[in-house]
Amino acid sequence: MDSQNLLESLLSELDIALFQCESPDDELPNFQLLNEPPSWTSVFQDIARNQPLALTEVFPYLEAFLPEARESWTSTNNSRANSGVWTEVDDEGNNQQLEALALRISGAPILVLLNLTRNFDERHHLYQRAREIALANEKLIVQLNHRQRELQNSLEKRLQDNQALRDIENSVRNNASAVLICKPDGGVEIMNQALIDIYRVKAPEDTNESLLDKWLKEAEKIYPEIHRIVASGSYWEGEFESHNESGESRWIRLAIGPVLDTSHKLTHYVCIANDISMLKKSSAEIEKLADYDFTTHLPNRRHFWKQLTRCLDKGAQKSTSLALIYVDLDHFKRVNDSLGHHAGDFLLSTIGTRLARCIKRGDFIAHLGGDEFAIILELPYPNINIENIAQRVQSAVSKSITIENSTLKMTASIGIALYPRDGRDATSLMRHADLAMFHAKKMGRGKYQTFTPNMNYEFLQMLQLEIDLQKAIEQQQFNLVYQPQVCSGQDHHLRLEALIRWQHPEKGSISPGRFIPIAEENGMILDIGLWVLEHACKQAINLLNEGFNVIMAVNVSAKQVRQENFKDLVKTVLTKTSLPPQHLELEITETTVMEEMDVVVALLKDLRKLGVSISLDDFGSGFSSLTYLKNLPVDYLKLDRAFIHELPANEESKAITTSVINLAHELKIKVIAEGVENQDQVNFLTEKKCDYMQGFLFYYPMEIEKIRDIFTAIRGAANH
Repeated sequence: MDSQNLLESLLSELDIALFQCESPDDELPNFQLLNEPPSWTSVFQDIARNQPLALTEVFPYLEAFLPEARESWTSTNNSRANSGVWTEVDDEGNNQQLEALALRISGAPILVLLNLTRNFDERHHLYQRAREIALANEKLIVQLNHRQRELQNSLEKRLQDNQALRDIENSVRNNASAVLICKPDGGVEIMNQALIDIYRVKAPEDTNESLLDKWLKEAEKIYPEIHRIVASGSYWEGEFESHNESGESRWIRLAIGPVLDTSHKLTHYVCIANDISMLKKSSAEIEKLADYDFTTHLPNRRHFWKQLTRCLDKGAQKSTSLALIYVDLDHFKRVNDSLGHHAGDFLLSTIGTRLARCIKRGDFIAHLGGDEFAIILELPYPNINIENIAQRVQSAVSKSITIENSTLKMTASIGIALYPRDGRDATSLMRHADLAMFHAKKMGRGKYQTFTPNMNYEFLQMLQLEIDLQKAIEQQQFNLVYQPQVCSGQDHHLRLEALIRWQHPEKGSISPGRFIPIAEENGMILDIGLWVLEHACKQAINLLNEGFNVIMAVNVSAKQVRQENFKDLVKTVLTKTSLPPQHLELEITETTVMEEMDVVVALLKDLRKLGVSISLDDFGSGFSSLTYLKNLPVDYLKLDRAFIHELPANEESKAITTSVINLAHELKIKVIAEGVENQDQVNFLTEKKCDYMQGFLFYYPMEIEKIRDIFTAIRGAANH
């Protein structure tokens, strides 16, 4: 038997059919059979040798495999692609287990079809066993995640309760998980035995560099966003390859959690690490199965990076564009904290399913871990309206979800980066998508943002501003200005709103619009808010002692309202400054009330019992319904300047303003219009019996000395 016949017999015995792809670039190319057709092919179709064949019509599954096959055919490094086993039903109704292999031989694109039916039961058993091992490994990872989170939460609470470090150290000394508690700069406070064993160090001082810095550098290779997350004081978890002091490689699962004091200032990081090297030593089959996330059943971060790299390589070869959409769920930690991790996992699974339905065939979605998802879109043309896709994603996330009799409505912050405009490699593109997402969160969450080059600069500027803001608090670089509110009726009180200003020693005046959102995000607003309250109350009592019948309005942030002891803080300030409570008015925004209405309403009732009046600020900026007003214990309602600005020309603003004033008066609530800038607005508001007006038409915010002059003039005019 000659070699050609021997080869033909061998291929037939192995149930192998060899095909050559005629035109790989075609969407559905034709194929030619290169060997005598094995007997099993006849139960599908009569396949003749050396005749063009639309193979995807015979085996529809191959259409899904073609993109991977093309990559191997166009590759220069002799790579091959494997379809995995799939089942086809032949013309006689029997199941046939097939597998395809794509490779390039002597420059020709070859497709190998194997019929595995004869040995499938044994092979299937091996696959099933591999899958069981993979799922068991994934389950162990999930359990490990839960234990890490529980330990991190426990240690965070003990640190917040100011427990002695020695007691905490004793409690974790023999814990199976490696524990590092460090200062924000990486300085070690506690390092337990498990951590010492992994990194082969005898004591904290034996490490050549901060372990926190070491981990950040190692993890950055597959988590480019880790520096931004940790720098902003947020929780992070993931797994990566790490090296100990002896250079030995280990895979670790790491969780980094911030610890904040009562003023929400970052005091420590609690780091929990586990050696998962044994779980990583798996067979090739398990390696493939491990590319999927156990919770959401979506591709995981590891799979995502491989897919992103493949897509970028393909984009470079064909000069095509793609979009990377980074999705971060807002306030996900609240779900875990309030309903538990099982509820959090259910939420992630539900959101993952919804997002998968948002994308078209050929696009890719992955669960990166925690509350983060990523979507890779191949763009048919560069100028496609990516905003429509972002809106579709937001809409999918925001649909109500019922978990354990609790109905949740989530939002997501979305960052978008485009290839090749925003990055030509996977790491750069991911970092820029993450930065865009970060800016979306800064815009108020529930937003989407496309990357722009100045975001890198703005992020560094923001970090520097955060450092400067901490110094400003310590060195008291703030001062207050005051804007009078003009009464259009018979009220004899002199009303003022206290407004904070920051005079930076080098950069000059910095707008509250720049530093207040940063203070809100990192918790510094609690220190700043308390400073404003104390100084405003001191000025109010000074004015009262000088004979001016003043009411001082002070803005209160959402974080202040959520402090458990906020009522006691207000009471303490009133006692400390000797200001009668009826001369203090606290302004709280409408959105703050709506976020946790039951809790906030109870707090407002307690504050009013003290004698403090309550003003609802920015009314109309977030919700159109007026019906909930009757349930709010407020004395004043401040109409948002957006409505006032359009008066009296805009009919819709006129109708809303009139309705709000009428309803508020029926509920015995007085109305303050802010942002009044012209006489036409004054005439309309006076006609509608608005109680107070505030704006540049009357007074700009000013120093207390000028306020005294104005009040003295008002008192003089009244005496005449």
